Amino acid sequence: MHSWPTLEGNVVELLPDLTRRYPHRVFWIAGGDPAVAQQHVTRHALAGVEVVPKKSLRAIWLAVTAEVTFFTHGFFTAVTPPRSRLVVNLWHGDGPKGTTHAGDIRSTVVVTGARMWHRYKAATFGVRERDVAWTGNPRTNALLRGMSDEQWRRLGLDPAGTLVLWLPTYRVGRNAEGLVWEDGAPLSDRADLRELYEVASRPGVSLVVKPHPMDRDDYSRLGIRVLTGADLRDAGVALYELLGSSTAMISDTSSAWVDYLVLDRPVAFYLPDADLLAATRGFNVPDLLAILPGPVLRDVRDIRRFIEAVTRDPVDPALRYPAERERIGAAPVGDAPNRLLDWLDTYQRDRGGRPLFSAGERRSASVAEASLV
Repeated sequence: MHSWPTLEGNVVELLPDLTRRYPHRVFWIAGGDPAVAQQHVTRHALAGVEVVPKKSLRAIWLAVTAEVTFFTHGFFTAVTPPRSRLVVNLWHGDGPKGTTHAGDIRSTVVVTGARMWHRYKAATFGVRERDVAWTGNPRTNALLRGMSDEQWRRLGLDPAGTLVLWLPTYRVGRNAEGLVWEDGAPLSDRADLRELYEVASRPGVSLVVKPHPMDRDDYSRLGIRVLTGADLRDAGVALYELLGSSTAMISDTSSAWVDYLVLDRPVAFYLPDADLLAATRGFNVPDLLAILPGPVLRDVRDIRRFIEAVTRDPVDPALRYPAERERIGAAPVGDAPNRLLDWLDTYQRDRGGRPLFSAGERRSASVAEASLV
């Protein structure tokens, strides 16, 4: 198992069911901080899981000898795996951003959480459409847990108020190797957002920004609450637990909003630079604005109106955009890790291989058959 960032949701949520159903040792190749991974293993009593630093000869050896591998990205995957090995590309979600450098990424199976990107993922990662598992991203399990009263307290948020999460993707990013690139101007530089603190200071409303792990922007300049990955880790809160506790989301091209759709809550899109992003980053859909399942926000006035509407009536049908949601085709929420493991066992049988995840409690064979695309 390989993850980056260290506590990447698809890996963290898959590990408990994997260790229960896979009867052999599990090695967690930590692409970030191995100490953080080890703390997680200890805290959650993940028996049989050994943490191995990615930057080690042992990690390379495990990468080329393991009978089954799950990874997000940034792993040793440039060689097409032989049929004797099962290599599963969990990736880091679905969405309209174009995927680059996919030629360096090879796997047996690719996971998706949305019908809209099923064919795109097959073509991008060089697999057949039958090799794409429409089972939902394992991280979506945390959406249903939400946060406990203690976790709300640790984050200093009011569980009785309206929590609107802003999850922007990065305009200026830096990856794990320190490479920096620009797809646009930092959002905190926008003059109209200087008034955002007034929106965030409304009684009973919490507007919180959670930056992308690679984002180099300083959103604290806007005078609103910023929660980083480190903040969530210190509070013992998974990002998708926070999402599951929110009233609504504001995003743009982030994959998180695709997963969020299964909660049937309002989503809006702050995209003042859509044309620039299309020219620099590129989208994998012909018309981004046509597929978005919520209102497009151009300035702080639009943001204020959206938050006022959510506060007034969070189940307002006008905020739902049902046709767009149906077209995206998000996978069902709940038990995504077991759906994936069942799907993989069926996939192994269909290609003449040995099922790998039959140990422990099993979901019914009919569920596995129904989830096979």
